Amino acid sequence: MAGERIPCHPLVNRIGMPGLYMIHGIAGVLALLAATIHKFSSTTFHPIIRNTGNGAWYLAIIVLLFAILFLSGWLTEGSRVFYRLKKRLEHVFNHQLNIWIHRLNFVVIGLIWLHVHVIPRWASVPYFALVFDIYTIVFIGVYTYQKIIGNERKTGIVVENKSLTPTIQKITVKLNQDVNTYNAGDFYFLSFNSKSIPKESHPFSIASPVNQEHINFLI
Repeated sequence: MAGERIPCHPLVNRIGMPGLYMIHGIAGVLALLAATIHKFSSTTFHPIIRNTGNGAWYLAIIVLLFAILFLSGWLTEGSRVFYRLKKRLEHVFNHQLNIWIHRLNFVVIGLIWLHVHVIPRWASVPYFALVFDIYTIVFIGVYTYQKIIGNERKTGIVVENKSLTPTIQKITVKLNQDVNTYNAGDFYFLSFNSKSIPKESHPFSIASPVNQEHINFLI
């Protein structure tokens, strides 16, 4: 409703949102492919090394399958069978639950971190563990800061909420000063502070001229 404060997380969209999702998906598939090659080309008799590696690999496969089926259109847009399967399963695996399942990638990261540290020949390499730990902490820290602290400052006020058609809603948002300026083709991740609307952020393209104080979104 009008007057509601809405978190706005700007992202530059130079290549288009579908292209950005495709890059994200391809990167995930390639990472799993590299992990698969590593799994079947390496052997160990150490149970902790074997179990942490296998656990991360199996969990990554599960998360990827959920993402392909529920969080992308790779299968559902080209197959009626998978589209119907998705619609039936969405009663249980709704969007909110699928987002949290996708976040199990953090468990995968934790298992990989432990997997590397219990391999003696890697742990004994000078400065390798230190660099590996710094790399992990920095990127998890940046993600955490953006999700918890940084996004709290990037908000706007809904000044208009208008139904254009039975399926299209026009929402006009007045941005605060901490939200970056935007260009044509950019999009924002929006989440609403409302009990009736899921609070998970979702990307929406801008439907306004460049650098206006009020931004329109067609949802």
